Formats: sequence, structure tokens, C-alpha cells
Amino acid sequence: MNFAAWTFLFGIIAVGGPILAHFLAKPRFRRVPFTMLQFLKTSKVESHSRRHLRDLFILLLRCLIIMLIAFLFAQPFIFKKDKPKEANHIYYLGLDDSASMSYTDGGDTYFQQMKDSAIDYIVSSNQDSVFNICSLASGNWNYGLSKQEAISQVQSMKIKAQRADLVAFISGLNNSKENTKPDDDISAYLISDFTGNLLEQSLNIQEPAFVDSIDFKLISSSKPINNISITKADIDDFKNDKLSINVTIINNNATPQKRKLYAIVENEKIASSDISLNPFQTQVSPLVIEASSIKNTSAFTPIEIILSEHDNLTEDDKYYIAVQFPKQNTKNILLAETEEDEMFLFETAVNTISEKGTANKYNVKRIPIRNIGPSDLNWANIFVCPKIHDSLSNMNKALSDFINSGGRAIFFLTDEPVAQTAAKLSQNKVIPALPTTFIKKKAYLELNPDSKQIPGLDNNAVKALSNYRIDKLALKGCWDCQPIPESTCLWRYQNNAGFIYYIKNGNGASILVNSSIDSSLGSLLKSNAAVAICQCLIGEQSQIINYSFASDERIVLSLDISSTDKIIQNQISIENSNGQTQYVPVHGSLITIPESDRTGWIKTIKEPIIYAGVNLPSGETNMTKPSDKEIENAVSRIFQKGERDNVEAAEGFKLKKELTLWKYFAWMLIVLLLVESATANRMRR
Repeated sequence: MNFAAWTFLFGIIAVGGPILAHFLAKPRFRRVPFTMLQFLKTSKVESHSRRHLRDLFILLLRCLIIMLIAFLFAQPFIFKKDKPKEANHIYYLGLDDSASMSYTDGGDTYFQQMKDSAIDYIVSSNQDSVFNICSLASGNWNYGLSKQEAISQVQSMKIKAQRADLVAFISGLNNSKENTKPDDDISAYLISDFTGNLLEQSLNIQEPAFVDSIDFKLISSSKPINNISITKADIDDFKNDKLSINVTIINNNATPQKRKLYAIVENEKIASSDISLNPFQTQVSPLVIEASSIKNTSAFTPIEIILSEHDNLTEDDKYYIAVQFPKQNTKNILLAETEEDEMFLFETAVNTISEKGTANKYNVKRIPIRNIGPSDLNWANIFVCPKIHDSLSNMNKALSDFINSGGRAIFFLTDEPVAQTAAKLSQNKVIPALPTTFIKKKAYLELNPDSKQIPGLDNNAVKALSNYRIDKLALKGCWDCQPIPESTCLWRYQNNAGFIYYIKNGNGASILVNSSIDSSLGSLLKSNAAVAICQCLIGEQSQIINYSFASDERIVLSLDISSTDKIIQNQISIENSNGQTQYVPVHGSLITIPESDRTGWIKTIKEPIIYAGVNLPSGETNMTKPSDKEIENAVSRIFQKGERDNVEAAEGFKLKKELTLWKYFAWMLIVLLLVESATANRMRR
């Protein structure tokens, strides 16, 4: 017998308690003269003897109860030997169901050839074999399959619009080996077209898999590859009612190719371009779309970019991108000055933005902050303040009303904010965060924000900021800020302090920039990124909004939360790329959608409809055939053939099985407690 917590056995010492109590509680008799004592003697001796035996019995029961309690807490168990099982033939199959397997070769797809090869391999195995099958694109495993079950599983597989995940296959193989015996025969079989993405993943395998035998099969065409693919489409510019989209196309053929590129909206061709590619050439081809050719530009417009003359792989001949064209607007910007010409740099940047031919035009006024009245705020759409100034305390209510009615307020920080004023402003949600502690140390910005699409900012300007390498710009310091509820930190410093805080309040919004316009904290507006920074902060309505995602990345859409009728219990209904309706969570003004296993459109169901295009992962359908040497090198990195670690296998497979005994001791304890209680009760009579 063994004990999991043997130290509780010291509790047996407590049996001395009942023994000591027995002797101390023993009754003492006093002699009393009595004339008829000879007639009582026999009865007395007989009664005293029975009571003595009962006392000893109860003492024994109580001692046993204490011992059983000690044994129970010590968690007794014994080892029970299991009958060893016979050795099994265990197969691990990694089957490529990624998008590139849709390539058609001689009437059959690569995928069908892969399934035929896998079924032939399963049929040729021993009858008692066990199969574990991993679908490489989805990373899903099916363990412990019989021969017939494995064949059925292979036949039911479908292609996913994702890249093969080799890491998931090796990880699942290593984890499941803990359930195998040392003498099991383990084989690994990998079937794929071994595109560049998969071969690159072999470099990231940290722990190879130990197996007894390794095999792989390359699915490829004996003929030259016939495939041209669209790998990317980006909005280049929108000027004079013309939308320019740069489309990246790659020729996987060994021969020159000429094709036609179309932009299609609602099954109508609205733009086209002729393309000509040399063998294995990558080319960026522009598509220019007249905004007037699109019937409805007020909501998201789903644009499908299509290559003509389909080749042997049609899945990469189409690219989905959703676009929302901006309306022509005139915005009034009120610049509050605490010192003369304090907002000169900001005004210069805004004028530059207006002259660039953007959708928004800006009128600018610079007014000393002490002279700003209600009429000035009524005129303005955007209010910009260079610091948290004392005068803002008197404007607290007016600014709150300005934001709630649809205005945008932008505040900067200097090295000397007024704590009392900042506290009042944060209470009314006029500023989205409260500056608490000044960090007087050089600070560097992150190159990019956390999210691909940031609500409240001009995302095109955000992308442009990375070109200026603002992460190399040293700022003199920053503030540690406490965000108020419902606010969001959109951008951070490298020291994790917030750089831009944002909050939606009523119909408007407020932004706090944890830096200064002047040189007190940094020189953002004296750098070459000044125009992009200003446009990032004020240009939300001027941007062209576009959504296109790869199927293997998280899809995040920005939602107009004023349309509250669309949100039910923080969820919203969408139609996914499979054409099915599902509910997804809403966090603030963002919709988060899981990865998709198909390309196509994702859209909200209720008006205004928001679209997002789901496309193949970049490089997934690069059909360049690898050499046998490249595949062998990759396989040798992820598998090691030979005798497995017997120690590790023995730990995973135990011939001894632990059998716990606490239940038996617990029942014995219950019985003894009942007997002790009944005996003690009888003695009281």
C-alpha cells in the first residue's frame, strides 16, 4: 500500500486522546455501610462486567475511527498491474487540403490525386492498423481511426481556402505519441504539392517528430504549370472622381501570357486593363474606375477583380475588395491658441491637406482660447487645443455639448498639464484619458498601431506614417495616462504608454494625443510626418474605406454604433462567405469575425450593409514545383527516423495502474461511526 500524503499518518498519534479520556472518566466508588449488601453483590458484579466490556468496545471503535480518518487524509492507493497490450501499427497522415490543391491536372485536381494516394496507402496497410489523420489547411486532427474509418475520413475531406499548416501537424503528432507503447510501430506519411509556404514552415519546427518510418509524396504535374494569380489589390488614390487600384499579378507559367483584367460590380464590368507577363514575372497593373460608373457610392461597394481566360486554377483568378467612396465635405476647424502663432504648424499642415485634392475641404480659424465663445463652437466641426489649459474648465459643458452633437475635439499634452482641469474634462468625457504621471525619459513610438483598421482615424494616413519611420523619432517624454471607461488606446509608445486615445461620445468623438504641438514633449509637427499626423487625426471622413482580408487572418470591421437597431445583446448578424447567417460579437464599434475557410464576401445583413472581401493567403497558389532535394531537406528537418526515446515512451505508457483506496476507508469510517453512536446510546439507558 502507498500513500499520496503520508504525513497525515502522524494523526494516528491522536488515538491517545480517547484512551486518556477513558481512564480519566473511570468512575470512583465510595464505600457506604449497608445491612443487606450480601443480596446485592451478585447483581453488582454482573452489571459492572458488562459495562466494562462496552467501555472497552467503544474505546476500540473511537481509536479505529481516528486511525481511519488519518488513513483517509493520507490518500492510500495500490498499484495494479495492467495486462500489456499487443504492439500496434500506428500511422500519422498529413494530407494537404489547402487552396493550391485545387489545381487541375489532366482532368483531376491535385486534391483528388492526393485523396486517391492516401486511400491506396491506407488499403495497403495491416488490418489492425490505427490511423491519425491531420488536415493540414484546417489543422484538424482525427485520432484512433480504423482502416475503414480512415478511408471514410479521407473521402469526406474538402478543400479549404487557407495555407497548409505544417507546425500543427508535427505538434499534434508529438503530443499524441504519449499514448503509444515503446514497441508500437509509428509511421508518418505526408502528401502535398509542397508549395513554398509549406517548405518555409519546416524552418520553424523547433522539435522534430521521432518515427520509425517516413514517407512523403509530391503531387505535381508532369506538364508545365498553367496558372496566373492575383495576389493583392490595393487602393492607390482617389482623385477627380476616379479610383485607382493597383493589382499585383504573378505569372507561374514558363511561357509569356496575355490576359484581360476586369473590375466587376453587380455582374457589370466597369473597368478593364490589358496585361502582358513574361515567364515567372510579377507585375503591378493599375485599374482606374470612374466613380460615376458605380450606381451607389454612399454605402460599401463590393468590387470583384477578375482575370479573363481561366487557367488550371480558377480560385486565384478573382480578388474581392470592398470600397466606400467619400462624399465631398467642407469641414470647419477651430484652432485654440494659448500663445500667439502657437497653431501655425497645424494650420499649415491642414492647408496642405486641402490642396492635395482630397474629398474634404477645410476652413481654418485661429482664435485665442480665452476669446472662444459659443458661436465659434457652433461654427466648427473640429476643435483642436494644443494643451490642457485652465480656460478649458469654463468650456467644459460647452465642449461636451459640442462633441455630443457630432463635433470632433483633439487635445494635445505638454509637459505641464493642469491636473484639476484634466480631471474635470475626463469626468465629462471631453478627453478620453487622464494624464497621471509624467515620464521624463526619451520615448519612441511603435511603427504601426495594433489594429489594421482603426476607428476614428484616417487609416490611409496611418499607413503613410510608417513610411516616415516615426518609430525613429525621439520624443522628450510622455505621460502615463489612465483611460476612462469606453475609451480606446489606438496607438502606443514602445514603452507601452498610450500615444493616441479615442472615445466615441454621442454623435462625435474626442481624441487625446500624448505629445505636444510645440517642442515641449517632442517635435511631431516639425518632422516630415506632420501632414500625415494631422490628416490621421482630422481626416476620418475623407478616407476611402476598404476592406479586404486573407482567409487566415482575423477579420475586424468598423461599425457605426449609432445604428443600435442592428445590435442585439452585443451581437450582430452577418452573412459569411459560405452564404450562411451567423451572429458575431461587437466590441465597442468593432465587429470581430473568425477566420474563413472560403473566399468571397462577408457582409452585415441589415442596412447600411458593410462588405469585406475574403481572399486567399498571399503566396498560397505559387505553383513553382520544388526539387526532390528541397523536399527531402524539409522532411529531414521535421522528422527523425530511428529508435524513439524509450524513457519518454515508458512515461507515456504505464504498465502499472494506480487504484485508489480512499472510498473503501470512507465506507468503513461511516459504518464505525454508526456502530459507535448506537453502542454509546445503549449504554446511556
